[in-house]
Amino acid sequence: MIGGQRWFAAKGRRIERAEVLDYAVMNGRSGREEFVLPRFSVHVRGGERQDYFFPVAVDDGADEEALAAHAVARVRHGRHVGLAYGATSSAEFPLALVEAMRRGESIPSSAGGRIAFSATTRMPAEMGIDPGEVKRLSGEQSNTSIQVGETAVLKIYRRLQAGRHPELEVGRFLTDVAGFANTPATLGAVEHVGSDGTPTALAILQGYVRNQGDAWRLTLDTLVREFDALAMAPPDAEATVAAAFGPYLQYAEILGRRTGEMHLAFATPTDDPA
Repeated sequence: MIGGQRWFAAKGRRIERAEVLDYAVMNGRSGREEFVLPRFSVHVRGGERQDYFFPVAVDDGADEEALAAHAVARVRHGRHVGLAYGATSSAEFPLALVEAMRRGESIPSSAGGRIAFSATTRMPAEMGIDPGEVKRLSGEQSNTSIQVGETAVLKIYRRLQAGRHPELEVGRFLTDVAGFANTPATLGAVEHVGSDGTPTALAILQGYVRNQGDAWRLTLDTLVREFDALAMAPPDAEATVAAAFGPYLQYAEILGRRTGEMHLAFATPTDDPA
């Protein structure tokens, strides 16, 4: 099952063994679902070890047919038989994480560590998100992103790296210290904190930005369109860069200005050596 996940980095290599390193259990908002938050390691041929995060939902009232593609195993709670399945397919999972971030919860884990939920100053006091407004986004390979209404995007990190995560560190700085408004605000985070205090990022919550694509796609589309137009022009036609790419150059100018402003934000005086 692990080898078939799109976020698994060692595709094509033989898996020697897998083991659970640590886990914690949190309750869903409704009380019907439980979410198991395990970190596990995969040992592949050649002696390499890779650590991953695969949250699992446990629900004794789940629609097994609808969740067949995400099922992990059947589980028994006393007299009740339920289904364990990938938690990112549950609309309740991201909402439960957001609420835990807002409350700053800390859940003990099995190996003496804890799962720490935190929020920045930009976390909304209330979101009022209905489960029907939760949507898993496509396109990413190494992580899993879930849109939470029109407010936020939750990114679940799959392959784990111990230590301060650059995306969390930079996002918190730009949001809470520099107050930079031209990147998506970091709203909250989920981290495993080991018994020795070492953090490992499990998820980040960022502000949702309505968009029609990104600058890279805009640039490629503009180049294709304008070069095709120039190729079709009469040989004696005079074309200038400004005429051909005038509308695009306005966006390029804005991008350059925002990049400069971001560098100024990074230069904000701080006592943090990082």
